[in-house]
Amino acid sequence: MNADIHTLTGAYATNALPAEERVDFERHLRMCEACGSEVRELQATTALLGVAAAMPPPPALKARVMAEIVQIRQLGPDLLPGMRDSNPAGGPATRLVRWTQRAVAVGIAALVFAAAGLGVLTYQQRTELRQQEAQVASAVALTELLTATDVKVNSVVSDGATGTVVASRQRNQAVFLSSGLPEVAEDRTYQLWVISAAGPTSAGLLDLGEQGTTGPVLASDTGGAQSLAVTVEPAGGSPLPTTTPLLIVNLPV
Repeated sequence: MNADIHTLTGAYATNALPAEERVDFERHLRMCEACGSEVRELQATTALLGVAAAMPPPPALKARVMAEIVQIRQLGPDLLPGMRDSNPAGGPATRLVRWTQRAVAVGIAALVFAAAGLGVLTYQQRTELRQQEAQVASAVALTELLTATDVKVNSVVSDGATGTVVASRQRNQAVFLSSGLPEVAEDRTYQLWVISAAGPTSAGLLDLGEQGTTGPVLASDTGGAQSLAVTVEPAGGSPLPTTTPLLIVNLPV
């Protein structure tokens, strides 16, 4: 076991620890709140990176980024609110702040690439500008969710498809991601549902990408819900589910 067990959060979050060290580290997690928070941040970011990596950016994206990057002033880390290190001793709290900064930055980058992959490029036109503004608003909401103090992650695998939920009870929100979903007919679509004691409520349609991946979808009013579910519905969606769910992911508690 590594002498400084606090440094193993990244390896644990990406399932890279050997079995023996994983058992020891999980025992440590039950006693170390700082490492537990850091692991949750990294797991959430890893989930988003997986989706972003599965969505290749359009060919025009690189040229546009290279042309505009020289005009963008870079902000130093001391300008990020709430991220200043108050523990000069370099203990777990210091590492948590450092990892949180990285997790937020990487999470935002992943969301920007996901938005670009959806084709929001020519913002000069009014319609596309509105679309881009909606993507930015969604990215901000997702970033705020990922940095919530109570954020938790849960995943399930069913018939080769994987569903992941990143949720915050305090913010009453959850983001859903998936991979491995099979293709559906042109007159059918995947729909996401918030399942609560009152019944299912639509959280929107899922856009199916390469290898059955879907981009992050933000679901609201999840504080009292039990799970998120995915069904196949007629194109345009349904007011209520009409098929048996392919994926049901319990909201983490």
